[in-house]
Amino acid sequence: MLLPSIPGVDDRKSPILDPTIEENFSGIKYNIATYKKWGYKLVKHDYTTYDIMGKWGVQMTDTLTALGCGFMITVYNSRVINHLYHLIRETAGDMYIIAVIR
Repeated sequence: MLLPSIPGVDDRKSPILDPTIEENFSGIKYNIATYKKWGYKLVKHDYTTYDIMGKWGVQMTDTLTALGCGFMITVYNSRVINHLYHLIRETAGDMYIIAVIR
C-alpha cells in the first residue's frame, strides 16, 4: 500500500510505500534478502526521511512532514524509521548497511 500523495514527491512512476503497513514489510525483506542471495556484502539505503516525509532535513523548520503527509497507522515518525531500519538490519544478517538519514 502506498502513502497518500505528498506534494513534490508524488511521481506516479516512483510510488512511495507506507512503512507502517504490514504487507509492505515482506517486499522490503524480499529486496534485502535478494541482494544477500546475489552475494552483495554492502547495501546503501539512502534518503529515508525524504522518502517517508517528503522533505529534506534543512526544510524541516516548522514541520517535519510535507502538508498532507501521513501514515496509515498513527505512530511517531522516529518509531516508523527505527522499525524500518531494524527490519532491514535483521534481514541483512551479516551484510553491511549504510543508512544515510537526511
